[in-house]
Amino acid sequence: MRFINIEVLRGFAAIWVFCFHFSFSNSFQTSFPIFYNVLKAGHLGVPMFFVLSGFCITASAVGSHRKHYSVWDFFKRRFKRIYPSYWFSILIVACVPFVMEFLSAFKTGAFVCPTPEYLGYNLEDWIKLLTLTQVFEVFPGIPTLDKKFSSFNGVYWSLAIEVQFYLAMGIALWMRRVYPFVLGLTIVSIPFTFF
Repeated sequence: MRFINIEVLRGFAAIWVFCFHFSFSNSFQTSFPIFYNVLKAGHLGVPMFFVLSGFCITASAVGSHRKHYSVWDFFKRRFKRIYPSYWFSILIVACVPFVMEFLSAFKTGAFVCPTPEYLGYNLEDWIKLLTLTQVFEVFPGIPTLDKKFSSFNGVYWSLAIEVQFYLAMGIALWMRRVYPFVLGLTIVSIPFTFF
């Protein structure tokens, strides 16, 4: 089931978050101060995106329940939606420092091999990154989720949250109680928003 209006809103939320991270020129800031302040409130696009995605994922779970799909069918469809493009993006991100240095070598005449932090990853680190389970890792002195992925790509934390919601919806499907489960999960999670 596709919700075109919600897809547009999710796109808006993603662009809003991008604008939050974008460095606008001083002339833009002074010429359009109200517009600039709205764009710089783009951090609000993250919860907006999660709420809209939560609606879509819940609708997908309800659709799976109505069509009598198994929990595994639901997970297979969700897996295909997230992981192949995620893994491809990891490949691209891993190559970027080397491509940039290669292009820079045309100007400088010398290739200096980059040493990104992920070159020091062991097998366990790669498995945590590839499965998005790095979100559960406890890193001393790293209080936020984005910092757990920052040695590779800080935005991956948001996919980890999406996958956790997929797991919650899978449990709801298994219990055959999607709406009561979502309501209960929401009520239980409210106190955690204050921490």
